Amino acid sequence: MSPAKTSCHPHSDLISIKETIAEDILQHQDQKTCRFFNSNIDVFEFVDIITSAEKTVQAVIVTQNGKVTEKPLGIATMWDAGYILSELGSA
Repeated sequence: MSPAKTSCHPHSDLISIKETIAEDILQHQDQKTCRFFNSNIDVFEFVDIITSAEKTVQAVIVTQNGKVTEKPLGIATMWDAGYILSELGSA
């Protein structure tokens, strides 16, 4: 039995997370669903952005100065906002 093929292309049937880089994903995302912020973003500001009534932002990418051209330092998604809210509620 041969091993399953993997690919880093988002439209492939199988995607290897180890081989996938942010650039592979971001080039296929609607620019309105992702926002870049500098490394000083406040956790409450992040939660407000992600949980806004419009629900347009699905991910926040953090870079040193909040520029698209910079190397990402981290990413936070709607899932992270839910986790943060649940942790704050239990504190």
